Amino acid sequence: MRPPTEKQLDTLRFIATYSRLKERPPTVRDTATYFKITTKGANDRLSTLARKGLIDREPHIYRGINITAAGRELILLPAEAYAVIGGRRWLYRRVAVSV
Repeated sequence: MRPPTEKQLDTLRFIATYSRLKERPPTVRDTATYFKITTKGANDRLSTLARKGLIDREPHIYRGINITAAGRELILLPAEAYAVIGGRRWLYRRVAVSV
């Protein structure tokens, strides 16, 4: 199977961010609204992510989208990543921590 496209990765990141901020997964309509696409377009993207094993979808459940372990691996930050916050560029480094 082909690797996910940039749009599919953006959708995966959106699901993760939305779920973290709102403490529940987004609906198909939330996804469509965010990306300014139709609900059919959003449903197609989510179906493709499910087919690739990056999310699980529970049929007939309103917010039945869950990111799989494979999906979480794809959206982890690299060892060093930059983010622009408030017009400033910040460097993030992943640090191994033992407990």
